[in-house]
Amino acid sequence: MTTVQNLEAPPAEPVALDVDPFDPDVLRQPIAAYAAMREAAPVVYLPRYDTYAITRYREVRQALISWKGFTSAAGVGLGDIRKGELWLSPSRIVEVDPPDHTQVRSAMNRIISPRVVRSWRGAFEREAERMVTAVLGQDEFDAVRSIAEAFVLKVFPDALGIGGPRPDRVGQRL
Repeated sequence: MTTVQNLEAPPAEPVALDVDPFDPDVLRQPIAAYAAMREAAPVVYLPRYDTYAITRYREVRQALISWKGFTSAAGVGLGDIRKGELWLSPSRIVEVDPPDHTQVRSAMNRIISPRVVRSWRGAFEREAERMVTAVLGQDEFDAVRSIAEAFVLKVFPDALGIGGPRPDRVGQRL
């Protein structure tokens, strides 16, 4: 198994790059920025966000399976959800490490099998078509709020049979 760092030698100082992966131009055309990051090193430091980016498949895969060294319990975004004020409660599936993650995932796997998920396809496609058609008649719209967030907040609770009030945006508490 490949490790992220060579344990026989002290870790090298990470390469710092002045790349902003959230810049609108980079988001529109990310290939050049991602290639520059991969070419620079397997792990680069992004000073603008005071964070590190793992840039190559092998190292990303290793980080994903090495939960003791690369915890999800601190959050999967740029900030550490264990510090400061949360805008959304941590996910019981994504932002948790084994053994809690294993327990929740095992329960979810019994409920949401690949066969069940495939059965949702038609309903998901119809709802996506409805939402896109609704915004196409507008002069201007926010695709994230009007489609991406709204879609997730509609189709998954419907598919799982969860009734009751729904937030109209991600992060709003029920």
